[in-house]
Amino acid sequence: MSSRAIGRGLLRRGWIPLVFVTVTALAAVGVVKVREAYEPAMFIQGANGIEAAKVLTVRRVTYELLGPAGAGVTVSYLDADGAPRQDQSALPWSHTETTTLPSMSATLMGQTKASSLRCRITVDGDVRDEKAEDHAAAAVTCQVKSA
Repeated sequence: MSSRAIGRGLLRRGWIPLVFVTVTALAAVGVVKVREAYEPAMFIQGANGIEAAKVLTVRRVTYELLGPAGAGVTVSYLDADGAPRQDQSALPWSHTETTTLPSMSATLMGQTKASSLRCRITVDGDVRDEKAEDHAAAAVTCQVKSA
């Protein structure tokens, strides 16, 4: 048997594994490139070439209910993780949530038997929503979809 015949025999039997290995290697490279393209950068390059962790932005979301001092109020709001919370308190009522999440949905609901009630949501000191009701058994809702 000549060396040419042996080469043809190997090629006839070995082309499928060769194609399989080539396609698998190309697919692996493609997956790595896609992951790198869509993965958020966890580090930034420092001035001296050392990678430094990105500074996280801290947001302070403040919920406020205002009305006649001492009047009872039922409060419902969303915490920083989006979980509903309830409270029974006296007016004025205030609560601050602190988060490093890139976005937070903030909702505040209040109900009182008093003659007026005002709700306010501030994010880092900026008033983002404010509502008021001036009648008996007042109820208000304030919402910020992306704080």
